[in-house]
Amino acid sequence: FGVSVDYDGTTLIVGARRWDGVASNSGAAYLFQWNVDSESWEELAQLTPDDGAFSDWFGAAVAVSGDTIAVGAPRVDDAGNNAGATYLFREDAGVWTQEAKLVAAIATPSDLFGEAIDLDGNRLVVGSTTADGDRGAVAAYAYRSGLAEWEELSSLRGIALGGGAEFGASVRIAEGVIAVGLPAVSTDGVQGGRVGVFHVADCNENGFQDNCDIEDATSEDCNGNGTPDECETVAIAARVLPEFVQALVGDSVTLGAFVDADPAPIFEWSFEGTPIDGATEGQLALDDLVLSDSGDYMLLVTNECGDTTYTFELVVLEEPTFLRGDSDGDGVVSVIGDAIFLLEWGYSFGPVPPCLDAVDVNDDGALVPVVEAIALLSWGFNSGALPPAPGPLECGTDPTDDDISCEAASQNCL
Repeated sequence: FGVSVDYDGTTLIVGARRWDGVASNSGAAYLFQWNVDSESWEELAQLTPDDGAFSDWFGAAVAVSGDTIAVGAPRVDDAGNNAGATYLFREDAGVWTQEAKLVAAIATPSDLFGEAIDLDGNRLVVGSTTADGDRGAVAAYAYRSGLAEWEELSSLRGIALGGGAEFGASVRIAEGVIAVGLPAVSTDGVQGGRVGVFHVADCNENGFQDNCDIEDATSEDCNGNGTPDECETVAIAARVLPEFVQALVGDSVTLGAFVDADPAPIFEWSFEGTPIDGATEGQLALDDLVLSDSGDYMLLVTNECGDTTYTFELVVLEEPTFLRGDSDGDGVVSVIGDAIFLLEWGYSFGPVPPCLDAVDVNDDGALVPVVEAIALLSWGFNSGALPPAPGPLECGTDPTDDDISCEAASQNCL
């Protein structure tokens, strides 16, 4: 306990890499909060990885910044024996949960990735002192809130330094500058050590650091993530639901998009140009549909970085539509396959067709399996007439008033 420590404000994180709770030397990290009233540090949580294992040394390095904690586990074996990993935890409503597990993009056994780490807001650096034949390496990451994932931006390598340099034995990141310790590097034959300083984050390639562009107003940073707006590929990321939806009267549907935006967005819905009162979420649920619900819906998503519009078309039908001859309801009339399906059903050893109107190939109002199969096969092999409307090629409803019903539409039809 105490092999590594870091604090930010009133939050303190302490590593205990030889803790044996999950397995021998699996490791843990302890989170403390300063209590102003009692003037003491109070333990809030013990952090362990979801997949802790023997001798992982989780807690060998720790870092905290705001609502994010990083914990190094340099002896994790996912990418090879002692290749290492780094775990990210995030706080939400007072609860810390594991958000990600990172391994180096270029990982080999005995790298000890996670032996040194540091956090600065949404940026993370991880040292691997024994990577590249003990020369060392440092990986730099950034958290992309729009995509909710950590992305490896670059890998700094100590290849040119010679074996045993221990590049990455210690790391520090602040305001776009990374400092890396090389305690075993030699100068003129003397092992005196060095510190390497790297200036990163010049995304617009104007010769100035991104944080400088933002500070002097050369660039805007609408979401405050430290990246100039001109370098952001998208301010609003979304998984959009189908933009064209068909449904039946009485059905329920959901339109919209699952949006991850930074800053948090505002949602506005409209139907045929008229705002929908009370619709303030990214998804719009419509229940007990009626014909008048058919039309165009628009979702406007807005935040300080801009706005994005999504449009949806809803078509509400009174009864299911089908393809004549599509006895199995798969949305395609396969002459032989559908003929076999309806014969198997007709002789009581096959499933019930989802739409009996589709089985009534000749539309005579009588379901005689052999007759229907012959009619379908005759058309399919060019010796019989095209089945009556809606036919086997385009979806439609049954124009004939008979006692045969259709409980479910053919796939891709409604």
